[in-house]
Amino acid sequence: KQPARSQILEGTYQCPTDTDNPYVPLLLQVLQIPPHVQRLTPTDIGWTEHELRKSWRHCNSKTSSESTNLNFSHHIAGTYNHTVLEVDCIICTIPFELGFSPSQWNTMEDYELFKKAGVTDIEDMRTIKLMVAAYNMNNKRLGRLTMQQAEKFNLIPKEQYGSRKNHKAINCLLNKVLIWDNSRQLRLALGCLSNDAEKCYDYMIHNVTSLSMQHVGIPHEPITAMFSTLQAAANYVITAYGRSKEWYGGIKRIQLNQFPLMGAGQGNGAAPTAYANLSSAIINVMILLGFGLRFLSAISRTSISAICSMFVDDSDLWQSAATVNDKGEDVVPVLQQAADTWGGCLSATGGALSPRKSFWYLVDYKWTGHEWRYRTKDDMPAELKMKDSHGQTHVLQRLEPDQAEKTLGVHTAPDGSMEGWIEDDTGNRVPTGEIPYLRSKIDDFVNSIRSARNTANNDIWTALTTTLMKTLEYPM
Repeated sequence: KQPARSQILEGTYQCPTDTDNPYVPLLLQVLQIPPHVQRLTPTDIGWTEHELRKSWRHCNSKTSSESTNLNFSHHIAGTYNHTVLEVDCIICTIPFELGFSPSQWNTMEDYELFKKAGVTDIEDMRTIKLMVAAYNMNNKRLGRLTMQQAEKFNLIPKEQYGSRKNHKAINCLLNKVLIWDNSRQLRLALGCLSNDAEKCYDYMIHNVTSLSMQHVGIPHEPITAMFSTLQAAANYVITAYGRSKEWYGGIKRIQLNQFPLMGAGQGNGAAPTAYANLSSAIINVMILLGFGLRFLSAISRTSISAICSMFVDDSDLWQSAATVNDKGEDVVPVLQQAADTWGGCLSATGGALSPRKSFWYLVDYKWTGHEWRYRTKDDMPAELKMKDSHGQTHVLQRLEPDQAEKTLGVHTAPDGSMEGWIEDDTGNRVPTGEIPYLRSKIDDFVNSIRSARNTANNDIWTALTTTLMKTLEYPM
């Protein structure tokens, strides 16, 4: 009898009927390797000396890695000696081709970075996992080859913009604005749920992530080498005071009869590609169930469809009315089903949605006798609900069509404006949006320059072009 992994990839697996999560069978169904995909072998994944030399020399010698093993500088220097390079190539290739974790790689260090300046709450900081340099170089190669396979055989849905070449967040945002424009031109009722996955790289279940990578034709051996190292690793914490004496994970969890820690780890060279493949499986489930928006282009009459606008874990789920004659009220129950399906599939992969960071729009139009107007929340009352990581149900915040909210770094609203408002304690509208945001950035920059001492003009110009101007140019 074939193992379950092989059955899933061949499309012959029969999922048990008593599965707790009803979306698991659908998720496993879309993980079958398509017939047109050329499957790679472990030998195809292994390094050649030329490839390893090129990869090491492309790295920055100052890149941080786990502190007790050879760092990037050692490996880069080793590429200038053929014997050292040959040994390094063998050490990196054998675990990749055989699918095991060398014990020297089973040490990692957690380092906290600020997401927002001055916010020291651990929950609001980003944990970077420092790994052994040679191990992470293998992961980078695995991620690169996996994405090449996925792009070659067109296995990444057009909706996913993250971790892909020639795909930018601002282009994803532009397409989102154009979708709102099409809705307005067609008078087509449209719902949009902007949601955010909690700690996407930290909540990835290894077995389903492995399947999503094997789905594009990658053998299991290099994936097994990556995840077995993560599961066996002793994780230390490093701060300005040095490295902790205590550690967590690895053999300690095995001794306590606990499951190994999941997640790919921020800083893992293969994590972006792994999450892109994992999210692609969820998008394919949504396509299978018929969710999303559909409309005809005005000139070519081409049918355009989309499930979401997604950049890494930031996603805007779309749901349009079936025809221009359907009302916004008809969209709500379908959008709720789409939200439940998205959350259910994410839960099956180990993730969870964050209701606190999520909001939604419901857009429809009415004729006043003189012009078309957006229907307001009072004209069209509706609720959308979402479960958090603890299974608690929350009613999501709903915004008016003229309320701009920041997504992918820019404030946008369905009515096409980049300006918004919030109500203060007295019920008055306080202006928000892109202009106040950019103005605050300019003020901060000017105040910093004024308070700086002995600053040369060239330094000010460098600071202007490399910091403030990048902020101003992005939304333009």
